[in-house]
Amino acid sequence: MATQAPSHLTLVEIAKRMFNNEMLDIVTALSEFNGAIEDSRWVEANGTTVHITSRVDSEPSGSFVAINEGVTGEVAKTKQIEDYLALLEAESRVDDRLFRLHGRKAAIRGTEDMAFVRGIKKNMAAKLFYANRFTTPREYHGLANRFNALSDANVIGTGGTGSDLSSIWIIAHDELDGFHMLYPQGHKSAGIESDDLGLQRVLDASSNPYPAWVTWFRAHHGFAVKDERNVQRIANIETAGSDNIFDPDDLVDAISLMTNRENAVIYCNRTIKAQIDKNALGKSNGFYMQPDIYGRSTPHFWDVPIRLHEQLLTTESQLS
Repeated sequence: MATQAPSHLTLVEIAKRMFNNEMLDIVTALSEFNGAIEDSRWVEANGTTVHITSRVDSEPSGSFVAINEGVTGEVAKTKQIEDYLALLEAESRVDDRLFRLHGRKAAIRGTEDMAFVRGIKKNMAAKLFYANRFTTPREYHGLANRFNALSDANVIGTGGTGSDLSSIWIIAHDELDGFHMLYPQGHKSAGIESDDLGLQRVLDASSNPYPAWVTWFRAHHGFAVKDERNVQRIANIETAGSDNIFDPDDLVDAISLMTNRENAVIYCNRTIKAQIDKNALGKSNGFYMQPDIYGRSTPHFWDVPIRLHEQLLTTESQLS
C-alpha cells in the first residue's frame, strides 16, 4: 500500500537534514530553472482581481477626396481585455516540540521555508503556461490555453502528432507592448510573499491542538499580454525521433513576426534545448554564446537568448 506523504515536518525528515548533530547544506534534486518567471517584469494591476487593458482593434484610414467633397466619418475602435489574477497560498507548520528536542529553530525553519518557496515558484512556472480558468475558475488562463490553435497568428506548427509534443515560446518582456506579470492594485510587493506568524495554536487531523511555528506564503499574481505578436509559440515539436523536431527556420519565422525583439527571450524545456544544441553544433549559423543579464554564459539565436523553462511539458497534445 502506498505511503501518504506527511503534510507537516517530522523527526524523520529533520534527521535527513542533519549529520553529526549539524544541519547539512541541502542539495535539492527537485530544483529547476524556470526562466520565464525569473525574467518577468512585474506591474501593478489596475484592479485587485482583474486587470483591464484597452487595445486598438481598428484605426481610421482616411479617404481620398476631390475638391468640394467631404470625408467619411471614422473613429478608432478599441476592445477591452480582461486578465484575471489568482491567489496561490501555502502554510508551513513546524511543531514547537521538534525544536525543544533538536534546537536550531532558525536553520530548520529556513530549510522548510525555502522548500515552500521553490515549490510555489514551480507551480507558478507551470500555471503561467497551463492554467485553465475555464476548468478551474480559481486560476487565470495560461499562455498555452490562450494560444492553442494553428490558426492563431502567433502560433507556428512543426507537424508533430500525438501527445508527446512540446513547444518553444519567444516572449518579449515589456509592460508597454509585450508580456508582463501582474500583482494586485494597492499591494506593496510582487512575487512570493511570506509572513512569519510565529508560535500558533494549531489543530491536528483529529482537531486536537498543539503548538507550531507557522509561516504563511502567498503569491497573488497574474499576467497580461499587451501585443500578441510579442508572444510567439512554436508548437507540435516531437520530443523524440528525427522528424518534426526543432527547426531553426521556425525560430526565424517566429522572431520575424515580433515587433519587440529587443526584450525577447526564447524558452524551452531540457528535451527541446538538447535538440537546439545538437542543431547548433559545428554550424556557422545564427547561434552563439554571450553573457545574459546575470553574467551567465547563455546561448543566443541571432541576438535572442535561449533559456530553460523546465515546467514546459513534453506531453502536450497536438494543436490543430
